[in-house]
Amino acid sequence: MSKQIAHFEKIDGLVGCLSINGLDNESMPMSFNIKYIYEHDRWLIDEIGILFVNSTIDFKQSAQCPSEYQN
Repeated sequence: MSKQIAHFEKIDGLVGCLSINGLDNESMPMSFNIKYIYEHDRWLIDEIGILFVNSTIDFKQSAQCPSEYQN
């Protein structure tokens, strides 16, 4: 991702999700989606997903964990 447009985060107890919407170096829209968990007194990344969309209109407007993608 070369340009960030927006980001969203949600935390529910010991689990959090972070979504970062932006553009790659060819101005194509993409979203990084990260799930993290609180374990052993620190936050650890549990899942990472990269979602490519057709248009910035398709960006989610809330945090989404990779396991929440609809196939």
